[in-house]
Amino acid sequence: MQTSDQTDKIIPAFIKAEHAAGSAKKTATNPHFKSKYADLEAVVDACMDALKTNELAIWQSVSEDGQRMITRLYHSSGQWMEGYTPLIIAKNDMQGLGSASTYARRYGLMAALGIAPEDDDDGNAASKSAPQAQTKQAAPKAAEEPAHVKDAKDILAKAHAITDPDELAAFLDGCTPRLDKIKDASEATYNHVNKQLDAIDAALRITA
Repeated sequence: MQTSDQTDKIIPAFIKAEHAAGSAKKTATNPHFKSKYADLEAVVDACMDALKTNELAIWQSVSEDGQRMITRLYHSSGQWMEGYTPLIIAKNDMQGLGSASTYARRYGLMAALGIAPEDDDDGNAASKSAPQAQTKQAAPKAAEEPAHVKDAKDILAKAHAITDPDELAAFLDGCTPRLDKIKDASEATYNHVNKQLDAIDAALRITA
């Protein structure tokens, strides 16, 4: 992750926007797997209001070498933060580039703001037997937030409360096993947490 020289304004705005962003609705259908997914429009809809309220804007573009999609978050102050998503093109033509770009933009934006697709069990529910459906109704815990997401939020909340870079480094050393578990559960969540921790560390070292 890279940032502008100063991040004292963008980081507080980013934290507020991240907390306010919603889940991306799975409104698009994959014709090959007959499953629903959150397309780029749904991801943008999930975060646009939160971005605008906190004077933030997203800019995305293919890097000069054509290997990465850049996702940059701008604040009205001029401060910025950016990350990269690998651009993997299956077909060497414009259609392949367009498809890969849309995919990379979607995942880059989701990773940058910690957006997760909402649960969608329409297809699965139709294939389950009646007893299984009844079991699901009796167990509302299935809709609860995943454990790795809760752990990621707890780590970030505690990191935000730290005001000394050395103390943050010691805290993160102790979080290594927890971060490894998050990585095993979700690479996207792990990458998002690491980006946020890098931003917190950078902000502390600027003000130290």
